[in-house]
Amino acid sequence: MKKVFIVLILTALVGTATAQTGLYIGYENGFKMDKFHYVNSESKSLTGVQPVEVLGGYLGYKFDNNTLETGFYSYGTNIPVIHYDFAAAEPSKSGGAVSGTGMGQWVIPVRIGREFHCSKNKFFIKPEISFNTFIAKEYSKDQPIGGWGENISFPGNISTATDSTLADTYGTTRMNFGIEPSILFGYRIKEKFDISLKGSYNSCFSPLYYDRITHYSGAENVTATNTFYGNAFLVQIGVKYFFARQEKRE
Repeated sequence: MKKVFIVLILTALVGTATAQTGLYIGYENGFKMDKFHYVNSESKSLTGVQPVEVLGGYLGYKFDNNTLETGFYSYGTNIPVIHYDFAAAEPSKSGGAVSGTGMGQWVIPVRIGREFHCSKNKFFIKPEISFNTFIAKEYSKDQPIGGWGENISFPGNISTATDSTLADTYGTTRMNFGIEPSILFGYRIKEKFDISLKGSYNSCFSPLYYDRITHYSGAENVTATNTFYGNAFLVQIGVKYFFARQEKRE
């Protein structure tokens, strides 16, 4: 992975092609697949991904074919409901999920990239590397920021007639950091507008949030933790506008 980061950084900083310079603004919208890892007191584990929306805007500057960008993004949170089958002693992801406006993060990227053009400079590919700052939308050191339940009558009345689950969601820290390599495929219209499709992978330096879970049954209770480490695949569609028409230098 370190070699990939080094290649992306060198690609963004070294070399020139057609010389174009300009300030631009952009918007991106898409989704990310949050990876989670569940483990319980019976040493049973479950790993999966959960989709959630992302959106945001950015301001950038292009010099030759190199770009530097920063912006402001909103990352949502979508926590899966985990069912525990006491008879089989196995956890599984149910069809439900829980989200909340305060359970996500604000994200500020600092992103560098380099464009490689083809077909008379209309189409381009741009590898990028971004250093991201994550700010929790809501954070409390001791209190949960959300929660969910299965066969639970809130506020936390545990059913004795059937197996049930109660979970509290906690943020790990108010601020976090991560790194995000990506590849962008774009189409430029009259040197003024871009439309693009971008795929990337975000990796945080420490976990973003986690669930403390208790599965209840008439015979026994099983405790568990479901952790979101901030690792996610992202796919986004974007549009970009240059404030001035880009002029090529010989």
